[in-house]
Amino acid sequence: MVPNVKLDLRYREQSFEAEIDRSGSGRVSEFRIRLKGPAGFSRDLTARLLGRTAAGWLLELDGRIREVSSWREGGEILVSWLGRTAPVEALDPRDRLRRRGSTTGQAGDSTVRAKMPGKVIRVLRQPGDRVEAGEGLVVIEAMKMQNQIGAPGAGTIQACHVREGTSVTTGDLLFELKLDDPG
Repeated sequence: MVPNVKLDLRYREQSFEAEIDRSGSGRVSEFRIRLKGPAGFSRDLTARLLGRTAAGWLLELDGRIREVSSWREGGEILVSWLGRTAPVEALDPRDRLRRRGSTTGQAGDSTVRAKMPGKVIRVLRQPGDRVEAGEGLVVIEAMKMQNQIGAPGAGTIQACHVREGTSVTTGDLLFELKLDDPG
């Protein structure tokens, strides 16, 4: 079983925490989802991804089959479910914390950590390399998706703590950087 993925979700102006465990094999993926929201809202769901449809995905959610579709429009992700369409924002909780106390764009030492558990597929930069803000450092495969992790700011790679094939967990140290003075 793949370890938990935790996300902060915003849907219809309300915030939710989602914790997702993936299981299953072959063509059918199964998920256990725990949602926590406002006013003590809490719900555990079981979902099975049954396949693609012309408009999106076919899901079995707690025994009921539903079609879900999503698309990008003007910088937003829109999700259509049960005849309703609404924008949804999904953030890794550590991204929210980093935004509050981020050192991005400030000169000095910075670290890059794994945002989710997975396997390192490609290491794109090595110590001594110069990078720009957002430039790819490493590609991690998680839940059958490849995710490129970028530099938090312009600077120089000081250390790389992973190699291709390495398994990482959430929060593992991937890179150390020396960020440039923005001035």
